[in-house]
Amino acid sequence: MDFLRSCYKQNARFVEGDATRVAQLTWYFCKKTALPFPGVHAFGSSNWDAIHPTPTLLGFDATAKRTYYNGRALNSSRGTAFAGPQAYFVDGAPAPSTLSRGVLGTPTECLLPPFGLAKGGLCVPVNPARGGVFKSGKLISTITPGTPCVFCPGITPSRCIVTIAGCTGANTVWNGTWTAVQVIPCRWRFVQLAGHTLNVVRGPGTWNVALFVNIVGNTSNYSSGFADCITPGPVAFVNQTGGGSWPATVAIDFA
Repeated sequence: MDFLRSCYKQNARFVEGDATRVAQLTWYFCKKTALPFPGVHAFGSSNWDAIHPTPTLLGFDATAKRTYYNGRALNSSRGTAFAGPQAYFVDGAPAPSTLSRGVLGTPTECLLPPFGLAKGGLCVPVNPARGGVFKSGKLISTITPGTPCVFCPGITPSRCIVTIAGCTGANTVWNGTWTAVQVIPCRWRFVQLAGHTLNVVRGPGTWNVALFVNIVGNTSNYSSGFADCITPGPVAFVNQTGGGSWPATVAIDFA
């Protein structure tokens, strides 16, 4: 993302329109396979600023303390794909959602199949993109296991990644990508600071996503006739019921 002789850690703002969200980011040297970023972005090093410090609402906080880092790569990324949409690097992420990650904490979008690591024994993949089942030995799955229920064949995700687009009016609060955390078997939930609630429910043969807007009290439900917990998504939700018209598209993936 920039040219540096040495690496460091420093606080940065990464959420679009919210300068209060701060996280410590770490610079490390890229792999030889890494490609240049196609255009300008908001996460360059402040080392090259003409004025020090240069205040920013997005990207590295030039006024924050820096800590030296040796530059060792922290994951298995090859630098050939975006971890999330390209727009996140230009305008910031719409929310502090958690990316789906695989080996060494690497975002799965930056990995090649099978996204998992098998040590010893025999690994028989169920799906080429999400690890598999195992016979003896040890299998490390890319899905963080949650609490299973009677519908689960052996693994269920602890988190669901829900992507929503196309909502208008008061419902625009749900446009973006959200990480719903398992609360009980086959139930996942995400609650915004304003009290807007997203519920994900898995039943026998179906998934359901319910959106609630606290301001206007609207509830909208999207359902899909697909109930597999381990096949990679996104699973599309096409049927919509509930209060009002929500011209949205909804998809779900697993983390």
